[in-house]
Amino acid sequence: MLIAAYQLMGETDNDHLKEIMALFTQTALEICGGQQYDMEFESRMDVTEEEYIEMIRLKTAVLLACALKIGAIIGGASAEDTENLYSYGINIGLAFQLQDDLLDVYGDTKTFGKNIGGDILCNKKTFLLINALKLADKRQKELLKSWIENTEFEPAEKIKAVTSIYNELSLKRITEERIERYYDAANRNLEALNVDKERLSILKSTCDKLMHRES
Repeated sequence: MLIAAYQLMGETDNDHLKEIMALFTQTALEICGGQQYDMEFESRMDVTEEEYIEMIRLKTAVLLACALKIGAIIGGASAEDTENLYSYGINIGLAFQLQDDLLDVYGDTKTFGKNIGGDILCNKKTFLLINALKLADKRQKELLKSWIENTEFEPAEKIKAVTSIYNELSLKRITEERIERYYDAANRNLEALNVDKERLSILKSTCDKLMHRES
């Protein structure tokens, strides 16, 4: 698919070819960097919220932002509109990943499309776990670390115990507020575009659907 993408970009007008090839290549490097961060986080207990947001920006958000920016460049958009579309992609990508973190704990198995609690079982450093470790009192932190360090456990029991700590710390609300912040920023990016508002309907609809997705 990567080769096919380069092949398609090679068919672009020479006026834009160098710019979009450079953007695509830089994005590919950023995604690799994000994946490396994600792998490093597996063995760390001190991952900060800022580090996590940067990781998901690189691993997830820049790809959507890149696609939007390439479309803007080829479509002849102004530099300001091009950057607003890129920022829209970043904000939507961040919100999407945080929504994924949230659904893995609080989603409905029937609509989510996969078993709930997978991130908890594999101790994945998500927005919720990172903030739980930061906000937890001594008792809660000891419980969390115990579940993380234990290699033998009953899956349902671990999911229930960790989710209970998340509930005590209001992490569902905290995560939802952060998601809404990114969606609001994405909508501001759209509103700043110097184009007919009717032409933004697809992007606006995408934003709204992602905001309320259950899978």
